[in-house]
Amino acid sequence: MKMIFIKNSDEGIFEEIKKNNEKAFASLFEKYYAPLCRYIYTYLKDETESENLIQEVFITIWNKREEINIRTSVSSYLYRSAKNSALNFLAKNSRNRTEPLDTPELLEIANENPETDEAWFSEMEKRFAEAVESLPDKCREIFILSRVENLKYKDIAQQLDISVKTVEAQISIALKKMRKKCMS
Repeated sequence: MKMIFIKNSDEGIFEEIKKNNEKAFASLFEKYYAPLCRYIYTYLKDETESENLIQEVFITIWNKREEINIRTSVSSYLYRSAKNSALNFLAKNSRNRTEPLDTPELLEIANENPETDEAWFSEMEKRFAEAVESLPDKCREIFILSRVENLKYKDIAQQLDISVKTVEAQISIALKKMRKKCMS
């Protein structure tokens, strides 16, 4: 029996990604990047490492898109991948830590219920979308070009005929506003 996917559903988008559709990948990235970063931040307490890990998760998904078979929802798959990346990061870096890796908090992280996480993820996605929409027009445009379309600051500056410093400033403003809105 062949499954039919709604084109705008995560599953439908993922099917398009498997067909090398970069716009579908950008759409999935835009929807989940910030919520996944916030989710991983709760474990790592390091914004830069959280962003790096989530970027690696998306790079892996793109590189292995034809091999990936998702048995749950795309959202659950992404959050599980992100959590596994965080746990791997913590395990790899545990040599620099004084406390043992199997602290009760870390064991709790490893055993979280994905169904419980789903409600939290949904709320975070909603907050993220609202935060993006609340940005001033130019700031939102620059943010999307940077974080969704993965353009370099230099390319954004050329495309919008503004300076790289302006792009940097607008991204900084966007991240601060979004962090404040999403974490409140």
